[in-house]
Amino acid sequence: MKKYLLGALETFLFMPNAHERFSTDKKDAIKSFIIPALVFPLVVLVCVFNSSGEFSPMLLIGVHSIRLVTEVLLTIGFIYAVSGILDTRSGFWRYISMSNWFYIPMVVLITPALFGIASGMDITIFENYFIFLALYSVVMMAFMLTYSLKTNWQLASFMAITCMFISQILLDVAVLVRDSLV
Repeated sequence: MKKYLLGALETFLFMPNAHERFSTDKKDAIKSFIIPALVFPLVVLVCVFNSSGEFSPMLLIGVHSIRLVTEVLLTIGFIYAVSGILDTRSGFWRYISMSNWFYIPMVVLITPALFGIASGMDITIFENYFIFLALYSVVMMAFMLTYSLKTNWQLASFMAITCMFISQILLDVAVLVRDSLV
């Protein structure tokens, strides 16, 4: 566990050898899903805070939970398909471990904004910060894909941007579903 925490910190700092701290083993990658599972309620909470008060919290939790699970499945499926084409399946499992452990530094980054919002600060104060976090996560995804799949940064950037596109499309669909259920 110490090795993975250090790897998450090194990844956070864009250290090129960070990927070496993560296993290419499928079992380790699957076990690492415990971290996103623990962080999932926090992510859903951010979605609820980010919505206007005119919607039921239960509706928001349901819609965004389905969206987030679908997003994870589609992006993992996309990366799995590309890693198969590149013949770097072991790198895929390393990427899964890296990205799951990277949730820990991201929680540290988002916590100040959550405390601010929970204490009654206006959410618009944090809009630029949330945009920064979104862009940082896309750049970080490209970084992790570059080193874990041992591919060039152009292809890794394309994959990260495609995953961002998937995320945005699913967010738009979730908003449409949310609005149609009211």
